[in-house]
Amino acid sequence: MNEQKVFLFKNTEYYFEEDFCISSSNKNVFDFLKNYPKWPSKLINIYGPKYSGKTHLLNIFKKKENLKLIDYKILKKNKNIEEYLNLKFLIIDNFNDEVIDERLIFTLINNFLNANNYLIIASRTPLLDYKILLKDLKSRINIFDIKKIDQPGDDLIYTLVTKFFSDRQVSIEKDLITYIVRMIGRSYENIFSFVNEFDNFVLSNKKKISKKSINEFLKKTKSE
Repeated sequence: MNEQKVFLFKNTEYYFEEDFCISSSNKNVFDFLKNYPKWPSKLINIYGPKYSGKTHLLNIFKKKENLKLIDYKILKKNKNIEEYLNLKFLIIDNFNDEVIDERLIFTLINNFLNANNYLIIASRTPLLDYKILLKDLKSRINIFDIKKIDQPGDDLIYTLVTKFFSDRQVSIEKDLITYIVRMIGRSYENIFSFVNEFDNFVLSNKKKISKKSINEFLKKTKSE
């Protein structure tokens, strides 16, 4: 295995750099953030699939640089952006709504652009893919620097399966992890769902973790 380990966590209040190692899927984003403030643009869109570690990575960066991070749902709900307009740097996380508040986002982006300040927007799909009606907002989005976190390779899947089982205090043999890696879907969401649901399956049916129970579970889920 030639990729470095990556540990990604879901729904945690604690984000530590030592828990986030690097693989080929996220190294470009990790290196980019590490190179701050030597960036070619101050408007950044970091995107990647669900459970890919965007929030974890941005919280590490936020803590290190003492920056402000806000969840988009909170921003959209409150609609009070005055306290953010004078910030030198703002991170908007979980920008995942299919329909966005275009006027709100335009005001924010335009303010940060005119003030020559930093703005990061983290989303599951690139901002360029959003169906934007407001022409001025479209033009602002077109100048964002786009950074992508890719789906995991086999080495990263192996590490994530190991870590997610460990988080659930489940011990599993290496050859079984290798077998799981070959059998499950190649996405962060599939990995997380498999570990969570398979663990519940073996517990509720009082089974041992084995190739047989893995195959039983996969057969069961495919038929549902």
